Amino acid sequence: MLTLPAQKTSTGLGIGFTLELETYMQPADVVVLVIEDVEALRLATVSDLEEIGYKTVSASNGYEALEKLRLSKVDIVLSDLKMPELSGIQVLKMMRSAGHFQPFIVISGFGTRAELVELLRLGAFDFLEKPVDFEVFKSVVAKAAELTTEQAKSRTELIKTLGISEAHLTPQLEQSVRQIARLKTFRESKKTKEK
Repeated sequence: MLTLPAQKTSTGLGIGFTLELETYMQPADVVVLVIEDVEALRLATVSDLEEIGYKTVSASNGYEALEKLRLSKVDIVLSDLKMPELSGIQVLKMMRSAGHFQPFIVISGFGTRAELVELLRLGAFDFLEKPVDFEVFKSVVAKAAELTTEQAKSRTELIKTLGISEAHLTPQLEQSVRQIARLKTFRESKKTKEK
């Protein structure tokens, strides 16, 4: 098992956080949804992720991304902020209201302070300023993958503890279970940092 050391990363405005967690999923098991309206940037981002070993799904706009989220297994979302039709903020809002709580990473060359505050309020995982340093990019995506792995593990443990079968999970109960799993993961990561 690979353990990422907790370290501070220079990620734009530094709104991400560090984790020291064991890896249970390898990059090849993690699916990243890339939302970018500029085709060349979308293809380059997909290529970078696949070079690292991640599986990818891509979308050229927010509506296409929401449809892919509905139809595909997605572990991490990587989105541009400024896009026609739906902005990255609008996509994140719609994801959350539809019960999708994957780590959401924003990559943008533009962004106001108000937009960044809104992203934080909605639970964005991190914000990276373009042009993004490749090592920082790899580190942030790896940390999001670690968080996804830990949340999935916590969710499974919680469902087992509650004695609920997957077939009996209503959307509301699923949302509650995922929120509790996220809180449990966050609390455990804080304890690890304090040691």
